[in-house]
Amino acid sequence: MGRLRFAPTCSAALTAITLLAAGCATMPGAGVEAGSRPADVHYQDPTAKTLYAMSRVLQSQGKLPQAEIVLLRLVKEYGDFVPSYSDLAGLRVQQGRLDEALALLEAAAKMAPNDPVILNNRGICLLMKGNAEGALPCFEKAAARNPQSAKYRANAALALGMLRRDEESLELYKEVVPVAEGRQNLEVIRSLRPDTAGQADASAEVPEPVAAQQEAERLAAEDAARVATQQEAERLAAEEAARVAAQQEAERLAAEEAARVAAQQEAERVAAEEAARVAAQQETERLAAEEAARVAAHQEAERVAAEEAARVAAQQEAERLAAEEAARVAAQQEAARLAARQVAQELAAQDAAARQAKEGAAGEDAEKKKTEPGGAAAPDSPKPNAAAAEGVPAAPAATDDTGPGLGEKAGASMAVVDVQPLG
Repeated sequence: MGRLRFAPTCSAALTAITLLAAGCATMPGAGVEAGSRPADVHYQDPTAKTLYAMSRVLQSQGKLPQAEIVLLRLVKEYGDFVPSYSDLAGLRVQQGRLDEALALLEAAAKMAPNDPVILNNRGICLLMKGNAEGALPCFEKAAARNPQSAKYRANAALALGMLRRDEESLELYKEVVPVAEGRQNLEVIRSLRPDTAGQADASAEVPEPVAAQQEAERLAAEDAARVATQQEAERLAAEEAARVAAQQEAERLAAEEAARVAAQQEAERVAAEEAARVAAQQETERLAAEEAARVAAHQEAERVAAEEAARVAAQQEAERLAAEEAARVAAQQEAARLAARQVAQELAAQDAAARQAKEGAAGEDAEKKKTEPGGAAAPDSPKPNAAAAEGVPAAPAATDDTGPGLGEKAGASMAVVDVQPLG
């Protein structure tokens, strides 16, 4: 049976479907999405990462046979490296080896059953094999795992169209493309269905024997090219691996040197900080010592000032006591002077009284003599007064109470005043 061929009139619209719906390959002409998702991949070995990066470079350069050799090595040596399965499946799709592509994607799905890229690529392969019913769940699961991706929903719309569920297909297209483009895509899908495609392009089908022969020749040429380039690819891979290893070693050494320099700088910084800390501590101790000396000097000055103040206070107290003593002595002396003056005044009064008495007595005597009959005047001679007659000593002559000889003039009739110091 001849291979399915698309009608020439649908090629432009098919391109739109490939970009908007399938949305697959990053490789030239590939129908399967590349498995390069750094955020989803957990690299387990640097060598696997290096080989995978090399395969991506070779694919971008169009060196697909060399890329295939590297990917085969990855699948063989690093069986759990999922991205290699997806990329190798993409190459198999380009080669028309859909069964091998599906087998690779099935193996990848066992390791990453919920990976939207693996699910989408598997759906593409099933759709290319004419199994739209099997492809639809793959697209739906991929869209559920990554709702932000429009291409997964567009692929599901493509599968719905191939299953003749046109209304559902159009509604899903409306979510990702304008309505006019969705209708155009649906028309292209209708032309691609097996019943219409066979009628529209039956004359263009290639007889099965010719197609088989051409396919065999193509595969033989590919095998020859693969064998011819395998050694070159392996050599390049070995050189690249050696270069990468050398680069990694150089980077490791550079990192070690940088770490050593950083450690040395850190040590120097720590040493400088320690030296600064010690210097600061010493400066602090010096300032503390100076402050202690200043405080001690201040305390000593305060002590000396206190002693001086105490000495001055004591001197002032002594002077006050001396002044009080002098005042007391002066008061005592004043009291003695006043007492002596009082005594002198009393003595003077007594003396005056005695004189008056004497004069009175003398007057009386004179009167008596004048009145005595026949009496002659007595001669002018001293006579004892009445006080003397009665045995009273005569009063001393009046003298100054402050003059010398007060005690001697007072005689036996003067009271002795014993002046004692106060206190």
